[in-house]
Amino acid sequence: MEFNLPLKKDDLLKEVDGCYCVKTVVPLRDLTKVFDNNRQALQTKKSAFILDHFDEFFAVLVHSKNIEESIIVRAFDRLYKSTEILVKDLETHDFSQDKKETLCKVKMHAYLLSNFMNFLEDHTLKSSNQFGDRGMGKKKKTDQKSEARKEWEFKRNKILLTIHNWLQLPLNNLWDPPIAEQSFVMLLADICYKIIEFDTDRSDKQIKQIVWQILGILVKNYSHGVSCKIKIIQLVKMYDNLVPSLAQGVVSMVTEYQSQSFITEILHEIEQVNFEESEARNIASFLSTVAATKPVLFFPDTDDVMDHVFGFLDNESYVMRICSIDIIENVLINCLSGENLSKKQKDLRNECFQILYTHKLDCNSFVRSKVFQVWQKLLSSQAVPIQQIVPLAKAVTPHLLETGAIMRKQALQVMRHLLECNPFTFKFDKQQLIDNRNNFEQELRELQANFVTESASGDDERIELWKELAPEIKKAIKRFFEDDDEDKEDSDLSDDEDDGDVDIDKEWESIRTLIVDRKCLAAVRRLKIILKKVNLEFDSCDIEADGREDCFLLFLAHIFLKSQSDNTSKDKFDSAQWKKRKQTVNHLKQTLNIYDSMINFITELEAAMPIVKQMLNAAAPGVAIEACALLGKAYKFNISGAEEAFHAALLQAFSRDESVKRNVAEVYKEIYFKSLDNIPSRQRAMISVNGLINLLKTLKPGQSPALEQLVGEWCDNKDLDEESWQIMWEKYSFKTSSVTVIESRCAIILLKMVAAKNPKLILKNLNICIKIGFQTHNDILLARDTCKALSMIKHENTENSKKEPLKFENDHELFQAISHLLINKFDTVAPMTYASFATEAINVIYQFANTPDIIMKEILSELSAEPTIENDVPESHLAKFLYVIGHVAVRHMVHLDVEIYNELKRRNAIRDAVKGKKKNALNNTNKNNSISSSPGSVQSSARKARQSIYVNRRNITTSEETEEDILSGATADDNDAEAINDALDNNVVNEGGLLAEYVPLIEQVCQHPEKYSNRYTQVWGVLALTKMMTVSSKFCQDHLQLLMTMLERSTYPEIRSNILIGLSDLMIRFTNDIDPWTSHMYTRLFDQDVGVRRTAVRILSSLVKREMIRAKGQMSEMALCIIDQDEQIRNDTQLLFRELSKKPNVLCNILPDILSKFSSADEEKVSEEDSQTIFKFIFSLFSKEREMESVLDKICFRFKDVTTERQSRILTYCLSLLQLNKKGIAHLTRNLSLFKDKLHNKHVYLALREVIEQAKKKADVREACAILEQEIEKLMDDSNSNNHPNTQNQNKENENPPENVTNNAINVNTTVNNSKNTNSDREVMPPPEISPPKRRSTRRSTKRKM
Repeated sequence: MEFNLPLKKDDLLKEVDGCYCVKTVVPLRDLTKVFDNNRQALQTKKSAFILDHFDEFFAVLVHSKNIEESIIVRAFDRLYKSTEILVKDLETHDFSQDKKETLCKVKMHAYLLSNFMNFLEDHTLKSSNQFGDRGMGKKKKTDQKSEARKEWEFKRNKILLTIHNWLQLPLNNLWDPPIAEQSFVMLLADICYKIIEFDTDRSDKQIKQIVWQILGILVKNYSHGVSCKIKIIQLVKMYDNLVPSLAQGVVSMVTEYQSQSFITEILHEIEQVNFEESEARNIASFLSTVAATKPVLFFPDTDDVMDHVFGFLDNESYVMRICSIDIIENVLINCLSGENLSKKQKDLRNECFQILYTHKLDCNSFVRSKVFQVWQKLLSSQAVPIQQIVPLAKAVTPHLLETGAIMRKQALQVMRHLLECNPFTFKFDKQQLIDNRNNFEQELRELQANFVTESASGDDERIELWKELAPEIKKAIKRFFEDDDEDKEDSDLSDDEDDGDVDIDKEWESIRTLIVDRKCLAAVRRLKIILKKVNLEFDSCDIEADGREDCFLLFLAHIFLKSQSDNTSKDKFDSAQWKKRKQTVNHLKQTLNIYDSMINFITELEAAMPIVKQMLNAAAPGVAIEACALLGKAYKFNISGAEEAFHAALLQAFSRDESVKRNVAEVYKEIYFKSLDNIPSRQRAMISVNGLINLLKTLKPGQSPALEQLVGEWCDNKDLDEESWQIMWEKYSFKTSSVTVIESRCAIILLKMVAAKNPKLILKNLNICIKIGFQTHNDILLARDTCKALSMIKHENTENSKKEPLKFENDHELFQAISHLLINKFDTVAPMTYASFATEAINVIYQFANTPDIIMKEILSELSAEPTIENDVPESHLAKFLYVIGHVAVRHMVHLDVEIYNELKRRNAIRDAVKGKKKNALNNTNKNNSISSSPGSVQSSARKARQSIYVNRRNITTSEETEEDILSGATADDNDAEAINDALDNNVVNEGGLLAEYVPLIEQVCQHPEKYSNRYTQVWGVLALTKMMTVSSKFCQDHLQLLMTMLERSTYPEIRSNILIGLSDLMIRFTNDIDPWTSHMYTRLFDQDVGVRRTAVRILSSLVKREMIRAKGQMSEMALCIIDQDEQIRNDTQLLFRELSKKPNVLCNILPDILSKFSSADEEKVSEEDSQTIFKFIFSLFSKEREMESVLDKICFRFKDVTTERQSRILTYCLSLLQLNKKGIAHLTRNLSLFKDKLHNKHVYLALREVIEQAKKKADVREACAILEQEIEKLMDDSNSNNHPNTQNQNKENENPPENVTNNAINVNTTVNNSKNTNSDREVMPPPEISPPKRRSTRRSTKRKM
């Protein structure tokens, strides 16, 4: 009797001839009794037991939903024992006998096992989940198992081992033909799939291994591959959490049972199906995990698996393309990274790299990003061959210019990995490499010449050399035939030849020798002569020019490849020496290829350095960080151009992004603070200090402050410790004879940077500074740098209010040494050098001297001992003297305004504390606004203090103290401020003041530039004048006209720039005095010198942003700088307008003046194209709805006054730039009547159409656009129907406009009036009552009303 495996249970209840069927289904109530009775039958009948008792087990399956769990478990245990017996019997069974009965038992056991195990798997999982719901704590349900589940897993594992052993038997022999039917295979496979799908316990790895072993046996021995691959793909698509375990299982199955074709079938199946996004993501993850676990599975010897992988690259889903690239990465790293690859493997590797080069330009950014990530991993794994290094560098370099920050960052990372993991060397010297390469090339040529001369005809080396020389020979042939004097040269050459017989072999050998010596043109000429001698000339033949060239090339090829010397023997070519010479030639060729790769690689990196340097200032922090890191690596590898760019990276120390600042500190630390654990700490410190000194020698102006920031961070992190400080002092003090003056200067500069974090460092070694800097060594630059270091000694603002600032007596050796140098070096040192020293020396004197004015008066008297106005004084001396006067003026102002005033406040506070009237006076006064003591700061702190005290006094309403007590301290400070202001006005540069006697000299130098023509004299004379003007308001008023005259007429750009800077300081200090002259500052925006224009833009931008100058009519002149030829000017101007756009209504208010300026300007002054560029930028800054509506009104109302075609085009272009929403379109519709007579103009109509088309892109605006279009068509129809419109009707319409139009007209009129007022304000200084309070000059002190 045959047992047919049913598709469903009911099929077994149907009677079929010759087939087994269930006769009766045991009732539920009798099942327990039935299993009690059949226990003995199992022991007696063994595996045949199932033939008689199948119906009983089937009844359990039928009643499984209603039966008790214990009965099901009991039945399964009985079935398990029967299966064990069956497997043991089959191990010794002869499969050629009793096939039908044995097959029936096998099928019955398989059917029952499959159904029982699937039912128990589902049942125990449900009970386990229910138990998890009832569990306590926060554990997941999958982490908690019921007791029934644990018991079932134990039994399940045992039966799986039995099934594993069972399937290893030759069960196929039971079928005829010997192929197991798929229904039987699927019964056992379903058990495995059920466990894989629902059992997510990752800790039980053994059971998963058994399951995949069973599937492996089914695939290998039972033809289950097709069904298995479909099921696995289905599971991958449906359950993303199963992807890792499925991938691991497939790898173990394919590896253990050598089912390599299974991977190919899976790839083929995947390639045929289009997946949804989520499904594609799961499939890609599955394949990537397989490739990462066992890459060799995608690199078989026979199957073309990679063809399917490459096919994924054409998939529409970018996830599948990323998956393909991921597989390529794993194959390249693990299978194709060796040197001993076959030609097929090398071709596959090159194909993989070509795919990566192609998909770096993929349309999807994620794919492009993946390609760059793969390159980084390949480089890190040393999986990129030398032949691909240069192409990879060339492929990456263009992506440094991409707009996307992510791609630029990854391109930088690839470039850095190229440097770090390059297979050549750890440091490059391009010139040395070129020299070595040329030497090797010369050696190779000599060897090739000898080798070819001695070799036999048709030798491989000859063929390779011919291929190398063929392009050069072709050029020589072409040149020979194009030469006009060919006949003459031939005759000249032939004259030297005898007319004897021609020995062809010798002639051919001579031609070959010429070719080997790379004398190709001579070889061609020689061939021409020989052909002429043997009466074989092509000139007489009907051969075209190209044909003659080809014939000559063939002749030369035959001669070169076939000719050989007479003494050549065949035994010679088989000798060991000959083979060794061949190896030497091949080795030299390989060496040359490596040198060529290195040189080309360096060239690519050098070309990338300027681009990377620009990326240091990228807005994206990641790009800036990677650019700095790459430059650090390039600097270590000695790439040309990297040093300059790497030093520019120092400016990242001022970045607002903390990550950028930390990165640049770490990059420099890596280079200059190498962790050398095997050497003593002093030697490590010596290496670091020497490196920093060498760095300082190469820095450009402006980079030292950035290094100071890094030094401060290194001091905080203890990277620069006291050991390093000691070495710096030793370098500065010339402790060793090898120390140069430049190294000593660098050492004191480093100490100055360290002193910014530890001010006591300089004070403790003050005597050393005086001795080394001013006395021992007669070097003024060393003295200058020492003064800079001394300026780092600062007064500590502690809570002890009685502590006086650090001051020295006037006879201190410090001042004596500085004065000595200032006087004695005056005649001998170059002006610029002396000026730099004098600046720092005067700063030190004013910082530490008790009465610096006395010291400076003595110094000035010594310097002015010679006649100062007579012509016999060298102008270089006069220039230096003028510089000293100017700097003394500004330092004396700061001394009085800041230091003296603060000292007076300190003393007043002490007196108040002694009297007990105001205990917290000092703490409160310390919070008053003050300025930096730098010479560039000219805001008077004394005046600010008076203003602050006055404001505070007005705000005081109630207090526990009496009004007299409150104002007593304030009155004292106010009196001090008045006294200081009076001293600045009258006792410095005016009559009887410290510098009053030198005023006539400065005036004469400034008023007579033709007499004092020296450049330094003129520049420093004007600089001294501007500095003196910042001291006194009266002096400023008296010399303003002279200053403006020099601003207009001076021929030196430095003077004009310095005057602009001085005017900005004067604007802050004496606002009302300078305000009427601001138009002269605006004229410098069109100066011929670029430097002056740059200064003017920066100065005016700063004043406008700080509201020291109102943004009014003259802003149209600033707008012209948007199209300046200089990039920096354009950038600074654009930055100003961006800042103005952030302030409410400022940009809208200045727009009418700009519109008027450029719409009425002549074409010669501002072209229409330039005007459009300006407006395009300005209009791009409007983003708010109100701003758009305001601008729209201004444009529409200006259409009424259009008189020229240029005005119409400019306004039309501005109209087309507007991005209007629904409200804006409605606003435009209402304003159409203002320019209805202009609608027939082509430019106006096209602009309106452009505005409408742009607005239609928004769905909510389309209805408003339709209304606007109808209104336009209506107005145009009215205009066309009446070619001569009634003037009276138009007047009536204008007399009665809509309400909103009337309001807008009023606004426009108001704007026009305001603009007129603004224009009049340019000529007359604004009255004090309308000036902003903070700009009012309080130089004239008034008596306070109490």
